[in-house]
Amino acid sequence: DRGLILTWHAPAEVEVIAQAVNGNGIEPAENDNFDDGKYKNVSLRLVRQFGPVRFGLFGYQGRADAEEHRNTVRYVGPDLVVDLGEKWQLNAEYLRRTDDDPFLVGHTGDEDVTKGGFGELLFFPQGQDGRWAVTALYNKVNSDDPGARYESIALTGNYLMARNVRLLLEGARDLEGDANRFSIGVITAF
Repeated sequence: DRGLILTWHAPAEVEVIAQAVNGNGIEPAENDNFDDGKYKNVSLRLVRQFGPVRFGLFGYQGRADAEEHRNTVRYVGPDLVVDLGEKWQLNAEYLRRTDDDPFLVGHTGDEDVTKGGFGELLFFPQGQDGRWAVTALYNKVNSDDPGARYESIALTGNYLMARNVRLLLEGARDLEGDANRFSIGVITAF
């Protein structure tokens, strides 16, 4: 997608982030890497800080089509960030998604609904500017589409080796799929 993002410091200390994107309208690439959609998709995010608490609202509407079928997708939901002193932070987010034809097959009737969110507790042993961070995460997604249902917990340790290099160690439990996952890796950005 290509588009435009606008930010505005609105009255009452509200931060506004608006976005409009669209597919480029060209034919799909050999491996379907180009977005050939012609619709404008829009999102709006409003955020307000109240002392150590930051509250946000997010909304998105988009469309996609395949042959004669069209899906309209909408997301809406709140998010919350609470700074609990210098070493702790709590994050939470909830989104509700609706689709009128999610698989582009001519679905009629009620919209498909997917609801989900996460809760995350971060601990910074050396403060938020330190090299270490430990994260406990809980995810939950309920959906009319059984394949989209998900519930997991994870514990992650991060060590910042350089400004753009981070070492990660994570243990996770997929509660829905009854499986464990352990990861170790290096994340870089250039």
